[in-house]
Amino acid sequence: MIPYAAIVLVLTPEGIPLVREPNKPAPIFWKLPGGASNFGETAEQCALRELEEETGLRIGEGGLFKEISRKDLGTHVKVFFKVWVPSLDGLKQHGDEGEEVKVFSRAAASERASRGTSERARWASEAG
Repeated sequence: MIPYAAIVLVLTPEGIPLVREPNKPAPIFWKLPGGASNFGETAEQCALRELEEETGLRIGEGGLFKEISRKDLGTHVKVFFKVWVPSLDGLKQHGDEGEEVKVFSRAAASERASRGTSERARWASEAG
């Protein structure tokens, strides 16, 4: 089975939650929640698990998720998802692996994500 890297753009009335991993080598960037799949996981299962682990937000599988991009990179497939969440109930300040979690306005999320990867920044800026 081909492994996935799933990335999730979460849209809320309060803003866009981003995470950063202080345990990673510098520079430390704010990024959209996401990560690598476990063996046997679909891209959507991976995205839902990573979102919950990193932010505490739980979205039912098959819910308001929309795949917005899929790119085969040879060693893995990178999949971007977008989801609308009406409330940030359950949002954690820290993820399961110590990630910091903070909610930014759409403009601020785009600016911060642009310091990481341009592709993630583009999805944050085109969040509509």
